Amino acid sequence: MESNPNHVEFEFVLSENPLPDRLELYRQKKLYTDVTIKVGDLEFQAHRVALQDSSPVIREMLSEQESQQKVIEFRKELVNPLIIEDLLSFFYTAR
Repeated sequence: MESNPNHVEFEFVLSENPLPDRLELYRQKKLYTDVTIKVGDLEFQAHRVALQDSSPVIREMLSEQESQQKVIEFRKELVNPLIIEDLLSFFYTAR
């Protein structure tokens, strides 16, 4: 068989974890995150694409500001910080 320099082979390894579960794990480990949600003194790391895809409210908040906004801040009096973690998990996993 003749070698072809333009021939490229790829091997794909499918994970047993579906993409939403892997993204949630990345969020929990703060890997590849590009947005911080602040509620009072608490900070939650997230991925812009996951937030924009899951929440029209956050999508609007991100689009109202400059496109490279890195922090979304909520006043603690308006948002219960204990709910944010559960809400983010739901955004990522739909569970």
